[in-house]
Amino acid sequence: MFLGYIAPLGYAFLDRELYLPKDWCDNAERRAEAGISTEVTFATKPQLAQQMLARAWAENIPLQWVVADCTYGNSPDLRNFIDAQNRYYVMEVPKVFHVRLADGQTAQTVGELVKNIPPEAWRRMAFGLGEKGLNFYDWAALRVTPTTDEVGEQWLLIRRNVNGGELTFYVSNAPVETNLQTLAAVASSRWCVEQLLQEAKGEAGLDEYEVRSYHSWYRHITLSMVAHTWLTLLRHEEREKKSFACLDDQQPCRTAQVAEHPVSASETERHLPVEVAAMATEEATASHSVPLPSSFSVKCSASFCYPAEVVEEK
Repeated sequence: MFLGYIAPLGYAFLDRELYLPKDWCDNAERRAEAGISTEVTFATKPQLAQQMLARAWAENIPLQWVVADCTYGNSPDLRNFIDAQNRYYVMEVPKVFHVRLADGQTAQTVGELVKNIPPEAWRRMAFGLGEKGLNFYDWAALRVTPTTDEVGEQWLLIRRNVNGGELTFYVSNAPVETNLQTLAAVASSRWCVEQLLQEAKGEAGLDEYEVRSYHSWYRHITLSMVAHTWLTLLRHEEREKKSFACLDDQQPCRTAQVAEHPVSASETERHLPVEVAAMATEEATASHSVPLPSSFSVKCSASFCYPAEVVEEK
């Protein structure tokens, strides 16, 4: 499991934890062979995520938002913990997640609730670039009260695929005045940690380990994380040099790949909060090498910018 941090100038790892299944933790012989101390006890993935977030906030790292997939979003304890820290989350939940509408109706699943959303409530927005251009989705949000946590009324955010109609659901404890654009932008920021992991695999050997001990895994992963951070800093320094060189030459600076798309700014506006955190789980599988990009930001003809600070766990 990884905790990542995304900012306008790049992204980097913050923390990592090795998830041990319960049968591993209960097997004394296996623990001894792997060098796992008695202090290490079984913890669920949301519990490990909570530990990493607590460490980051203890270091005063400015993480106001947390984004995560269903593994974490479906945990009421994790949602309660984030809310108790006066932070906001936008986390995915399954379609069987139960909520009540603000008027106190009978609890129903979010999968059932979406059928009653009127067509005019949906808004089409793009928050990323894919192989075929801008990635458009339809978005809608309404106030609901989940039945499984202590947070109370909060946002239900829904993303709909414009082609197949596939739905993704999120809950958020963001303030009631938070607009749909902000919620959708925060939710879409999760792709950054996916890119972070692919880069670390391809350029820093994150998944190139064959270890037999618990501590060896932490050593390898930590060194890979440090190596990727070093590469990120080098990339940032090169970008700064190019920026100053352009200023000296009094020429427009083009340090990022420019994507031209015939779309209006209103259709692709993206305003992301200053601080976001995100969580995810990574399996130990082989991957193809992905070269580090020359710069983080991607610019297009419309208003399209990445969050100032985003964190994600994988």
